[in-house]
Amino acid sequence: MPIDKEQVNKAILFLGQCYTDPQQEDIDKAISLLRKAGVERKELKIIKATDVESVQQTFIPIGVPWFDQWLRGGIRKKELLLFGATPHGGKTHLLSWFGSQALLQGFTVANFVGEDILSDVKENYVRGVSVAPACLENLWMIDVQDSRFGVNEVESVFNKMKEEGHTPDILVIDHVDLMKSNQTRTSQSWEMVEELMSELKMLAKRTDTFIASASQAGYNREARGMERFYKSKTGKAGWSDLVIMIEDQQEDMFDLALLKARGRSKITDAERRKTVQYNWDTMIMTDLIAGGM
Repeated sequence: MPIDKEQVNKAILFLGQCYTDPQQEDIDKAISLLRKAGVERKELKIIKATDVESVQQTFIPIGVPWFDQWLRGGIRKKELLLFGATPHGGKTHLLSWFGSQALLQGFTVANFVGEDILSDVKENYVRGVSVAPACLENLWMIDVQDSRFGVNEVESVFNKMKEEGHTPDILVIDHVDLMKSNQTRTSQSWEMVEELMSELKMLAKRTDTFIASASQAGYNREARGMERFYKSKTGKAGWSDLVIMIEDQQEDMFDLALLKARGRSKITDAERRKTVQYNWDTMIMTDLIAGGM
């Protein structure tokens, strides 16, 4: 990966200026400059129009009938999925459920674990693939141990796994609010992650993977303008191909709202919401209307 020497020189110059009395914010700024120096330039691929059909991505089912039908056939490589929920709203379990279904379909999954304990997330997967426990051989778990975790680190893990012959098909990242953008060093909040989402989307395209992540977010559907929470408030949906929101959670049920589904045939307003019954002890989710797990 080419290094931006100008950014390196800026970091060296800045550190030199504060060498006698460096403050934490000075060190953070220098680190930010160095991180920007290593950001890979966005590649442009020129493809003859008559050849485009040969590189189109087909829909891949994840083996859950109601979910695959909802997404008009499943998922596609190079896509970015964002689950949204309030704090403690089930994001980690939902991501583990999704990753488990992918394992059962034969995908290789790399799951990045942030705030949760690694063994807890593993137990979710153990329950999720109980019908075929050998699937765990295709699961790789990455324990995030640095607050500077960002897209560069995700790509480094992908490249390392590829070199070792275990190229991931799906990257599960729990969750985007814990990540740092390559462009900024400030702590990310749910209001300031547009750059990060764009970096994740470009990563999905570069690596030919499907990326699933989550974010702490919530809104009141009754409040004017809040129906467009992601687009108008955070910019997250602008770079996501799929946005699914957990709403109205109860003891063993919640409503799922499909707020965005890029590249799919028309989905009516009535189809965009599903009431799902979940059992995290078995890692099974059932559409109460359509049925199926």
